[in-house]
Amino acid sequence: MSYAMDNGKSFSELSLTEYKGFSSLFGEDVYSITVESSIAARDVIGGTAPRQVERALATAKKRVGDFGRGKS
Repeated sequence: MSYAMDNGKSFSELSLTEYKGFSSLFGEDVYSITVESSIAARDVIGGTAPRQVERALATAKKRVGDFGRGKS
């Protein structure tokens, strides 16, 4: 990140050669990484994937409802 910032570039503006300067493992697929794909990839309990957020919200709503009815 600091390299991109120091060079006034966003990640999508970095060349594949620049990426490979950090690791030979980088390939063309690096350009398919987006905020949305990163969020969706965290599909574990407590993760940021939409399904996990929906589950957490449902659990929280149930707990709030239970608390309001005197349950703990």
